[in-house]
Amino acid sequence: MEVAKDTWKDITYSFLKYLFRRYGMPLRTSFCRKIFATYLRTHGIEQEIIDLLQGRTPKSVFARHYFKPSFKDEKEKVTRCLDNLYQKIIQG
Repeated sequence: MEVAKDTWKDITYSFLKYLFRRYGMPLRTSFCRKIFATYLRTHGIEQEIIDLLQGRTPKSVFARHYFKPSFKDEKEKVTRCLDNLYQKIIQG
């Protein structure tokens, strides 16, 4: 298990881009982000949480100053949702 962790530590965006190019596959990170956000939103995850996960700064006054989510609850919901998305991708 430790060997896998050490190996994956060295993978960077540039390395992934190189691998995808080497095998002739397009790497569209914007499309991946769009699928991620759309899937989470359609499965009940709040927009503010999705924005935080994607590194966006909230635009509304409420989200910027007053919104304090319970990350423990949100983490469980997001994890379940992403597990379902992963299964859909793997199954084709």
